Amino acid sequence: MTHDDAPPVRRPVRDEDVQSREGRAGCIAFGAVLGIAAGSIFTFFALPPLIDHFVGETRVAVRAAYEDETRIIRVVSVVQAPDLEPTPAGGPSDRIVIRLAVTARESWKPSPDDFRLELADGGDRLSPLPSLASAAETGLSFAPGEERTLILRYALPASGSAVPRALHLQHPAVRFELPTLR
Repeated sequence: MTHDDAPPVRRPVRDEDVQSREGRAGCIAFGAVLGIAAGSIFTFFALPPLIDHFVGETRVAVRAAYEDETRIIRVVSVVQAPDLEPTPAGGPSDRIVIRLAVTARESWKPSPDDFRLELADGGDRLSPLPSLASAAETGLSFAPGEERTLILRYALPASGSAVPRALHLQHPAVRFELPTLR
């Protein structure tokens, strides 16, 4: 029997090889945790501005109108005025009142939270006050072909700037630049 004909020799696994690989599982788990943490941070903080940049809101200039297949919306005026209803003693007496000219080509019933007011101080966007039964212009229901004024009322914040910057419509995503207060 020659040396080439000899059966292959199998080496036994030494305990040293197994021990040298045991610490690697911790590194893989640590890497997985870091990857999940980095992905979460990117998803919540970096991705929304990127999406807004590429798909963001449609911007409508002052005195211009937004138009799509279902509606035409234009900001008519922005005033700081007493509210349409009396306020309780000690409550705020001034509101930001925004008048919109709306033409609905189809039935449209936005929710109050679809209209958010952005103030110049950059704080949280304000939601409008509820519609008033005594003022039909504050109603958010539009019949097909209806043309009317929509009045949105916003309570002024207790502190900070009360200068409105923009009105945001959520569905569809539209940003109306607002004229200065009168």
